Amino acid sequence: MNKKIVLIAIILGLTIGLTGCKEKKQYNAKRVVIEDDVSVNDKEDGSSKNYKNSKAVNSNSIEHVTSKTVEFQLEEGYYFYPCFYYQGEVYGYFWEGHGYSNHSDLEREAQMEYLYKIDKDNNLVRTSKMYHNYLQGRHSKVYPQDTKFINFVEDVVFTVDYKVEDIPKPWPELTDVVNKLKGDSRHKLYFIRPVSENENYLIISEGIINDGSDWKRYIYDIENNKIYKMKNEEREGAIYYVNALQSLVWVDDKDFKIYKIVFKDEYYDLEEYIDLNRYGKADKIEAVMKDNDEMILFMDKNVEGYLFKTIYIGKLNFKTNQYNLLLEAPKEINIYAEYVGHNILLIEEFKINDRVVIPVKRYLKQVLHDEMNAILEEEPKEESEQWYLNKWIVISEDGKEMFDAMEINKMKGVLTTEKMIYQKYYIKYSDD
Repeated sequence: MNKKIVLIAIILGLTIGLTGCKEKKQYNAKRVVIEDDVSVNDKEDGSSKNYKNSKAVNSNSIEHVTSKTVEFQLEEGYYFYPCFYYQGEVYGYFWEGHGYSNHSDLEREAQMEYLYKIDKDNNLVRTSKMYHNYLQGRHSKVYPQDTKFINFVEDVVFTVDYKVEDIPKPWPELTDVVNKLKGDSRHKLYFIRPVSENENYLIISEGIINDGSDWKRYIYDIENNKIYKMKNEEREGAIYYVNALQSLVWVDDKDFKIYKIVFKDEYYDLEEYIDLNRYGKADKIEAVMKDNDEMILFMDKNVEGYLFKTIYIGKLNFKTNQYNLLLEAPKEINIYAEYVGHNILLIEEFKINDRVVIPVKRYLKQVLHDEMNAILEEEPKEESEQWYLNKWIVISEDGKEMFDAMEINKMKGVLTTEKMIYQKYYIKYSDD
């Protein structure tokens, strides 16, 4: 399952209920202030998936990266979380962070009803793109990661494409499909995501509240309004589309194999395609399509409880069936890695203190051909205690800018958010 979807499931906890209409309090956003500037030259290191809104991946070499701290003057107790870039602007939402809240339900709804954006002049502006009433259940943390978003709320599937519309609308055909899966159960959770490499398919993930069993994966064929379920036993894994194979593929989280997906009647079956075990043992595998025919693979090892560290990073080319190991982490160092987009990986080094994660260093690396080159290395501006590593980072459509939000949390009986540190990264390519 996608790493961010796992994070959603952890935060979500209990399922979603749609709130009724109440009087709303509007938020008065203030101008953003830009502060320090740090330049980092590129250096050699010995050791798309298409970006959310674009099929093109910037494959030129990166010459250097500059970073700037961005400071928001927000109402106390609220923080801005980025979701995606659209037309060079960062869209996101407000949330109270971790810990106890001092806000009323009315205040929460007012802050969370609409998406906000950071415009090109670094002003924080409320948009007309509705978020809370249709897509976010009360006190839930389901958020859009793309301009297109689908969510199942109070037995209705809502969908929106923020490029062309502001208000989510019901999807009757898909609503019927999901409700048939749900039946009379009050304990099932549903996450619905498109397959970005092939817009005809949706993946419907079904789980049980507070149940540690594997999630079920259904495949929905939009054109034919047909649902497929796995033919044999349920298993943990994720689904992607590979252009070179003209097929959906299943990346299995248990046996470390990749399967082609074969449809028959109302089922889909798995046909073994490649065994990844020869490339290194781990406890789970995460994958992301770098472009239509190349996949980045993260092989993770369990540290304790829900916490994992990345031990191998590799790249698989489906056109050539060639696998290249990009990184093998030293055993004594804990790192966690994720693909940001446009051939850029975020790698965070961390230590563990009484089951709390403390980030100690961050790296940005560019995957070019079959190598991984360092483009930035930095230490956290402040120490933070976290249940999981920071993942609030988004990249622009052209790959030339990134926006990052770093929570600064402290353990005070419960994990409590004290502040957020926001940064913009400006990326210069060789052809600029």
